[in-house]
Amino acid sequence: MKHCYRCGESKDDYRFRPNQPYWHQWCIRCERSPVGNFPLPETKEDVW
Repeated sequence: MKHCYRCGESKDDYRFRPNQPYWHQWCIRCERSPVGNFPLPETKEDVW
């Protein structure tokens, strides 16, 4: 489990891109969410 620094949720590792620095770990959903339109619904494409 990893912790997303944008949405604050703890999620399984497959919800994150590999090789992100530990000080900047965003889940795939947060990476595709534009600023101001947050949060987008989580879909099956949000897995690595």
